[in-house]
Amino acid sequence: MSSLRPRTVGVAGGVLLAVLFLAILTVSESWAHAWERLGALWLWMALLSAGFGLQAGLFWYIRREMHRRRAEGMAAMAASGGVSTGAMVACCLHHGTDVLPVLGLSALTPLLTRYQPLFLAAGIMANLFGISVMLLTIKRLGLYQPGVGILGRLAVMDLRRVRNGILMASFLVLALVLWTSCSRGTPQPGTPAAPAPPPAGLSPQEAEAAGLTVKVSPAAYSPGAPLRFEVVLDTHQGALDFDPVGVTALEDSLGNRYQALSWEGMEPGGHHRSGTLTFPAPAAGARGMKLTFYGLYGVPERTFRWSLP
Repeated sequence: MSSLRPRTVGVAGGVLLAVLFLAILTVSESWAHAWERLGALWLWMALLSAGFGLQAGLFWYIRREMHRRRAEGMAAMAASGGVSTGAMVACCLHHGTDVLPVLGLSALTPLLTRYQPLFLAAGIMANLFGISVMLLTIKRLGLYQPGVGILGRLAVMDLRRVRNGILMASFLVLALVLWTSCSRGTPQPGTPAAPAPPPAGLSPQEAEAAGLTVKVSPAAYSPGAPLRFEVVLDTHQGALDFDPVGVTALEDSLGNRYQALSWEGMEPGGHHRSGTLTFPAPAAGARGMKLTFYGLYGVPERTFRWSLP
């Protein structure tokens, strides 16, 4: 293990964070949803993974140099090892929040949607602060060659001031992002609320595959109101004995995912079923939505898409 290069450890750490993100979303939602979320947030995920990977590489570099100097009989380094390792572990603890803002789990969707920019900014600023702490540790313990390489050039800087500057900037950035998130969509005092637009009709859609025909007709759409879909299922193969609530999910253009609230219609069984699926209202600002049926008659996904007025 000691032969691993810090660069290798850093790359592996960044990849590990991205794989962890995909694994958690795949288990909690689906593989397709995981890839869709990764595509929507690839820039943020790249920044978070790069920050984590850089800290992992710096951690490994400090660890390797400490072991090497202990082997060379440097008593001062050996004495400071416990304190330095503790500081590095504390520095890395914040990475539990790196994956949270990009998960979009159903139970946390409203919170994560509104405050997602805050979580993302917090993760990135925490990465910058952690990197500055590790660089300061390297300088304080003399784990560099003056004027040689990137570490040697960075060591001439006042890294303590850099660390403090990042900490102050973090508070300012997070305060600004929090203020923006809280004020988004909030009407100004004294401003009359705009009248709600009249309900808008959405066209019905139909799909046939593996001997099963699914027809979906959205009810009139009204912003802020629950969404209702008239669903008709027809087949001549087997029985329609599944629960529509458990095999469907609705997602809006902002990435919010909703589970069905209820199914009102025919009971399981037979070759023909019809009823109404009801979903929560999509988030304000959504410009589209898609309704997906999962795993019906061996077809992984049947997706119906609409644009919202």
